[in-house]
Amino acid sequence: MPPVKAGSVPSLAGELDLSADWKVHFLRQDRTVDYRTLHSWTNDESTLYFSGQAEYAKTVELPQSFFARDSSVHLDFGRGTPFERQGQDESEMIALLDSPVREAAEIVVNGKSAGFVWHPPYELDVTRYLHAGTNRLRILVGNLATNEMAGRAAPTIACSTSSTENDLGRRIWTIFDRCPRGSSGGFVSRRTDRDEIER
Repeated sequence: MPPVKAGSVPSLAGELDLSADWKVHFLRQDRTVDYRTLHSWTNDESTLYFSGQAEYAKTVELPQSFFARDSSVHLDFGRGTPFERQGQDESEMIALLDSPVREAAEIVVNGKSAGFVWHPPYELDVTRYLHAGTNRLRILVGNLATNEMAGRAAPTIACSTSSTENDLGRRIWTIFDRCPRGSSGGFVSRRTDRDEIER
């Protein structure tokens, strides 16, 4: 969700856009906010350097006609955004796909854990957890400690007497810059007929 893209559940009429109007509860802050649209936690001053977990919650009404025979429903967080290496040291490890979820998410549908999303493809089959009527979605998203570390002053390397080593330590610390976090894309619920999958 610090980041998620619109999740989609397939329906007879196509995709159901779930990317708006989520309640987001930041566990360590014990604070709940309304997200009219999904965006990175670093877009808000109060969660600029937040590291931890946040729970995204909403309810979705689904008609009986939504559940077609021999079809499946997937919660789709969106594709990762590819980007090219620009000016980085070739020896550095860097992901060349910007994930729609930072860094991992557990999906809970109607009180039952449906699975986890943390790598491509960023989608999950939730067919057996849904039913006609009111459905409760909870998505628990966790990011890395680097966000919180980025908000702190660069540490002094006490064991080092070399200015070169101290400079290196501060350089490493700058890597912990504010990265997008949470779920910033959208959720789409997409139904797929089994005969389409077989083709």
